[in-house]
Amino acid sequence: MTGKIDVNCVISKDFSGDLVVKTKAIVKNMKQSNVFEKGYGNLQVKIKHEFSFDTLQSIAANRRMLDHLDDKGGIMFYGLDAEFVQAKAKNSDREYKVILVNFGTKEKPLIRCFYLNDKHENTLKAFQLEYPFTRNQLVFEIIQSIFTFIYPKLKYVPLWIWIPALVLALFFKAISRAEYKLKKHHERLKEFANDELTQTTFINGPPGTGKTLLNVSLSLASEENYIEESEKALLDSEMQYKYLNFATIRQNPKDFPEHKKYIDTYELLNNRGTFLISNYSIYSPLFNEYSKIFNFDYMRVNKKTDYYPVDEYIVISLSEFDKEYNSHDNKKEVGEDGAATFFSTVSHNLKRHTKIFVDYQLKDQVRPEATTRIQSSLVLEQIAKEENIEVTDADIDAEVEKMAKAYGMEADKLKEYMGDAEKESMKKDLAITKAVDLIMDNVKERAKAKKKADAEESTEE
Repeated sequence: MTGKIDVNCVISKDFSGDLVVKTKAIVKNMKQSNVFEKGYGNLQVKIKHEFSFDTLQSIAANRRMLDHLDDKGGIMFYGLDAEFVQAKAKNSDREYKVILVNFGTKEKPLIRCFYLNDKHENTLKAFQLEYPFTRNQLVFEIIQSIFTFIYPKLKYVPLWIWIPALVLALFFKAISRAEYKLKKHHERLKEFANDELTQTTFINGPPGTGKTLLNVSLSLASEENYIEESEKALLDSEMQYKYLNFATIRQNPKDFPEHKKYIDTYELLNNRGTFLISNYSIYSPLFNEYSKIFNFDYMRVNKKTDYYPVDEYIVISLSEFDKEYNSHDNKKEVGEDGAATFFSTVSHNLKRHTKIFVDYQLKDQVRPEATTRIQSSLVLEQIAKEENIEVTDADIDAEVEKMAKAYGMEADKLKEYMGDAEKESMKKDLAITKAVDLIMDNVKERAKAKKKADAEESTEE
């Protein structure tokens, strides 16, 4: 039987001076509840697992009853959702009664059990209860229907149906278990990113060790941590001023300058997209969009740019940083305007919550792969030059369209971020791609010619 119940929580101190809570549910006797002034005609049932003071404080805060914690006689929660259940013990025929009380909400329930002892049950015989204790009829009826109607028919189900059904059940069980593990590992990763990492984290290792994967995971976890922290800040503000109508504040922010911090946080969370910026594409499931583009010119202090996002974004993710750093490692060419200067001064421009994640390879780790890549590029560039391969403006526009689609932005906007050096590099890459296509076409033509010649030779024989 479902209904409502009142619960009383009394706060006291133990011998060590710590705050302790004693919780009792009030089972009303409709015959005598009005006879006794202090409610002695009702039944008081102790909770099975007592609340800590912190938990009680949180419950009171959610119900906007913090000011009642100091009430004489304890804090009283009226009309809590409850279920009055009568059940049978597992290992005996003894039946017991229990009250399941929800101290939370329907979306986030916080259930506590109040078990009635033998004295309580003897006393109930003289009670007229407001809500009687009943079995869980729904569960009982479901179980009864299974054994009454379904079970006798299961023996006629052929084996070829049982096996796929069993495989399907195991499959869904595995999926459920995998989702649980992923969620658990994600929460641990969030805790690690929040508690163990400093503002800037460098991830080093040879190729194929998962540097970029770790970079992406930490970046997404840090973004989620920031959002959760901001939402908690909003809730704390609402709890601090519990008598204010914050819906009115959000609708008319100019009329409440004293709550500017709350308004700024609310607008930041609701009126913008992802907090990620990176030099490669990262999909943010929280906002259903890709990260914003990080241009390495942002790192050069003396390089004038119309847009400086470092103080706007919360998570900065840089992948394969060694390619950028190694190419600007000569102070005679770059001066004090490269990566070293960026990381030495960036903390002055960042917010407290900002995280930077950088993955890279050491020079000795990169050298074999880089040597092979450079040699191949030189060969392909020479082929493109000898074959007079040209890259048109249409080719560049098509490539920009592909990049813009990957980053979830407009092509014209992407062009604005691209400098002459980036465009020239794109031309070289496209020329190399065309050279590769030319080589592949020649290989295919030679293969066809060889196949045709072999066929003609076999025919002549």
